[in-house]
Amino acid sequence: MDAKSVFQHLCPIHLKKVDAIKEKVENILHAGFLYPIPLIDWVSNIILIMKKKGTIRFCVDYRDIN
Repeated sequence: MDAKSVFQHLCPIHLKKVDAIKEKVENILHAGFLYPIPLIDWVSNIILIMKKKGTIRFCVDYRDIN
């Protein structure tokens, strides 16, 4: 493959949101939807969006990769 690796610089995350991110990632890993790989050349930032009901939507910023 001739694809060039895309590396986004990680955005700083507020300490209050770190726990929510850890919880969401653990739930997704436990469900088997995602699995960890040791490839660190391709990185996308995680974005938490507050919904109207007070819940949190877990999103990944793929803008630089696309």
